[in-house]
Amino acid sequence: VQIRDQFMAAGGKAFHYIPALNDSPAWINAMADMLEPGIQEQTDD
Repeated sequence: VQIRDQFMAAGGKAFHYIPALNDSPAWINAMADMLEPGIQEQTDD
């Protein structure tokens, strides 16, 4: 991990990677489900 190396080289003591919450397929599908009705409404006009 390049960022970890840079952090540690700059004097960092502990590096903990926390994955993004919005990069899972389940989250992407849920967001699409929430947005689709509004998009459909805009295209129906």
